[in-house]
Amino acid sequence: MKYLIAIILIALFLSSCSDAPAIVPEDTEPSFMTTSPSAALVETSEPTVTPESTVAPTETESSAEPATVAATTAPESSPKPTVAPTLEPTPESTSEPTIVPTPEPTPEPTVVPTPVQISDSARIIEDLFNNKQSDVQVRGYGIVIRTLSDDNDGDRHQRFILEMDNGQTLLVAHNIDIAPRLEGIDVGDNVEFYGEYVYSEQGGTIHWTHRDDDGSHVDGYLIWNGTTYA
Repeated sequence: MKYLIAIILIALFLSSCSDAPAIVPEDTEPSFMTTSPSAALVETSEPTVTPESTVAPTETESSAEPATVAATTAPESSPKPTVAPTLEPTPESTSEPTIVPTPEPTPEPTVVPTPVQISDSARIIEDLFNNKQSDVQVRGYGIVIRTLSDDNDGDRHQRFILEMDNGQTLLVAHNIDIAPRLEGIDVGDNVEFYGEYVYSEQGGTIHWTHRDDDGSHVDGYLIWNGTTYA
């Protein structure tokens, strides 16, 4: 751009010089033999135009023509193909697993043992034992803690030992000549009785656990495994 402006200025300077009239003395003829540059310029009526001046555009033209040329000669730009944006897969967010709190085990309630409820019949028999009383009709129950052999002296009696809920033990003498035998009775079985109490130092004896065919005594019985033996 600097070179273009310099060329334009030189051309303008030369053009102004050629338009100015040459001042020659009236009485002297112009000398055509002078060798000075100024005489050469006066002698020549037409300005010497350098090759650059013929092609150098003016400042106004230089600013307009390149825009026109660029507008007429620029190739039409072909529309760029629409490129669909590449969608990168969004990484799945790795969510932390939900931690479900484990419920604390519910503590089992402390079972307080209920005090042993001593039956009225056990209290009555205990009082009979403490007072060493005998021949009293009683009713009660207990658990078999021992089985004994039969007593075959006179009437046969099946024998076993019961323990009541108060801890007192009783010998049961069951007349099997009148009442049926408790066949298969064993330790740990529950037996209910109704008979006559006789005092002994070991806790006492229960007999008359059968019916009385003569009617001279109160009928007694044993209940074992839901069956009544009398």
